[in-house]
Amino acid sequence: MKIKILFSALIAAAALTFTSCDKDKAEPVAPIFDRVTLTPNPCHPGDSVVAEVTYLSPGQYYYFFQQDLSVGGLTKISVDKGHCTGTNNNPKIRFKAPKQNGMYKVTFSSTVSFTAGSVLYGTTNSVDGILTVKD
Repeated sequence: MKIKILFSALIAAAALTFTSCDKDKAEPVAPIFDRVTLTPNPCHPGDSVVAEVTYLSPGQYYYFFQQDLSVGGLTKISVDKGHCTGTNNNPKIRFKAPKQNGMYKVTFSSTVSFTAGSVLYGTTNSVDGILTVKD
């Protein structure tokens, strides 16, 4: 009888050990972006504009990403930024509005680096906004 109880206790302890290890091996998840907000919008040619990107889901276990912003397909701005799991800081990129009046598509995308024993790379979804530039 004592052997059965001891054997059951050992099985329970082993099961708990395997369960706790599984939690530590969670899969990294890239962020999912919701939209890009441009301020001010509309703006004047050459104005300083801030593109703020909001998350639909901030992801988990990623620590670094390169943010890319394209303005009208003409200007590309890249920013490298670290990010800690559990924080929900919206990416913000400042740029100059084009010098000519018009409506410009602004696209935000990023590449993410993960750590999971080795370095893995992934991409996020891109989000678009429209910037109106007028005198």
